[in-house]
Amino acid sequence: MLSVDLVGPSYVFTWPDGRALHPDNITAWFEQHTRAAGLPRIRLHDVRHSYATAALKAGIPAKVISERLGHASVAFTMQVYGHVIPGMDADAAATVADLILAGMQQGPGTVVPDPSANKAANNGPLSDPPREEVKDERPAQ
Repeated sequence: MLSVDLVGPSYVFTWPDGRALHPDNITAWFEQHTRAAGLPRIRLHDVRHSYATAALKAGIPAKVISERLGHASVAFTMQVYGHVIPGMDADAAATVADLILAGMQQGPGTVVPDPSANKAANNGPLSDPPREEVKDERPAQ
């Protein structure tokens, strides 16, 4: 049966008897396994970064990723790992566009916006009236 010691330290990697493994052992084993698998040499910490980046790309909520990484806030997670991966911005735009356009398609129970309800849309684009250029005018004091 698994027992949890709430008083003592918690380690990610331990010997079967619960003693902590030295970090150099973990690093050596990681390097040995990556070599054996024919993978490029990376640091163990790079796996953490790869996980966070892949999870964001897969659409996993940032809150979930933040909690799994043990960060104090989602803001920190996004600051470190929230860089835009090529294509993510376009994917996000396409997803939102699909949602909006799906709601505009006619079908049973679908509400279709009335185009005459928005007069600005029927009268062409909105724009400010042209302004005359004023030179060398100073405000009254």
